[in-house]
Amino acid sequence: MTDSKGWADEDRVYTVIQNVTKNSKVVLSTLNGIEIAPGQTLDLRTCFRRSQVQDATHEIASLIRTGHLADAGEGAEQRQSAPVAGGMPTQAEMQQRQRQAKLREISDSTSMSALEDWMKDKDAEVAKAAKVRAEVLLGLRDDQGAPIPGAQESEEQAKPTELIRSPSQGEPVGAGAAPASQPPAGVVHRAE
Repeated sequence: MTDSKGWADEDRVYTVIQNVTKNSKVVLSTLNGIEIAPGQTLDLRTCFRRSQVQDATHEIASLIRTGHLADAGEGAEQRQSAPVAGGMPTQAEMQQRQRQAKLREISDSTSMSALEDWMKDKDAEVAKAAKVRAEVLLGLRDDQGAPIPGAQESEEQAKPTELIRSPSQGEPVGAGAAPASQPPAGVVHRAE
């Protein structure tokens, strides 16, 4: 099945075309190598037979999609208002493609150093994806990216043992511990 947007322009016969480039000529190899100067309009009906123009429709449609030629024939304004398939992608499309490529590469990556580099990316979505992937590799998240209960480091870190001074003895004692001078319950000391 053919793509109707991409091949629709190749089913028609072009009558008038124009070179829309500013400084390069267009050469149509299927039409005896005719050259069309920058800005020049060419009426194909006066220069070629219909069969020759039909044979060249693929080449002409390709040059129209790439932005080198424009269809200047009757009803061309209606056809050009429709979105054109193919041609150069816009800058936004290229950025989106690059982002998608980075995200695919991150999802397959097993290199912690590469993931650390991506975590510093200016794109927040890429940085977050790299962080989640690194946590999956470290065993902090499951394969779907959900946190594993108990695997996450607690946000409260353990406090060091606090030492307090007993007012009577002056010896440091661990907080919450019994003073060292009292024996634990059930322990008997012998007098020597």
